[in-house]
Amino acid sequence: MFVSLFCALKRVSSEVKKWRPVGADRGFTFVNYNLTIAYHRTSLLAHYGRWSAGSDSGALESLGYKEGYRIDVDIPEGTWVEAPKFHDILIFNTGHCWWAPSKFDPMKLPMLFFEKGVPVIHPIAPDAGLDMVLRHMVSFVEKNARPGAILFFRTQSPRHFEGALKDSNFRILDTTHMSEFRADVHPSTAGGKRHDDCMHWCLPSLTDTWNDLFMAHLNSIRVRN
Repeated sequence: MFVSLFCALKRVSSEVKKWRPVGADRGFTFVNYNLTIAYHRTSLLAHYGRWSAGSDSGALESLGYKEGYRIDVDIPEGTWVEAPKFHDILIFNTGHCWWAPSKFDPMKLPMLFFEKGVPVIHPIAPDAGLDMVLRHMVSFVEKNARPGAILFFRTQSPRHFEGALKDSNFRILDTTHMSEFRADVHPSTAGGKRHDDCMHWCLPSLTDTWNDLFMAHLNSIRVRN
C-alpha cells in the first residue's frame, strides 16, 4: 500500500527527497507540499523477541515451555513507537505474522505473552494474544497521537479488530472482502518467484484500489469537518 501511495503522489509532484522519521523503514518528503510519508515496519505491533527458560522462568518452565517467542502485549515495537507523535494520519496493520507457522511455530517456538513483565498464565492462543495487543496499542496511540490525528486500522480480517477498536478514535479501512477476490495478484512461482508469496502484492494492482478507498475516507472526513 505504501509503494502504491508513493507512486500516486509522485505523479503529482516529482520533487521528492528521501527522508525517514525515527524508526521508519523508508520515507519520502514531497517538498512542494511539505508532505512526508513513511513506512514503519512491524510484525506484531508489540515488542517481541526469542525467549528461553532460565532462572526467572519458573511459571512457564513448570508448564513444559523451554523456548519460544516473548510478546510484551503492552510495549510497542520500537520501529513505530515515535510515529504517533510525528504523523497527522496513521494507518496501522497487523495480522499476517500472527498465523505464520514458518515464523512462530506453535509447537517448537510458541508465542508466549507477557503483560507488565509477567507471563500470562495459562498461556493463550495467538488470536487472544492479538486482542490483548490491539487493546494496549490502541490505548497507547490515542494517548500519544498528535491533536486531531486521523487514525486507521487496515484490516487483515475485520473480525480481528472489532472488539479492540470499539469506542476508540480509530476508523477501519476494510480491504479484506475486495482482496479475497484477487489472490492472483500475489507474486508467485508462475511469475518467476521461487515460491508463492501471499504477503506481498504486484503493482499496479489491488493496493491501488486500497488507496482509492483510503482517499475516499479522507475526503469524507474533510466534508464532514
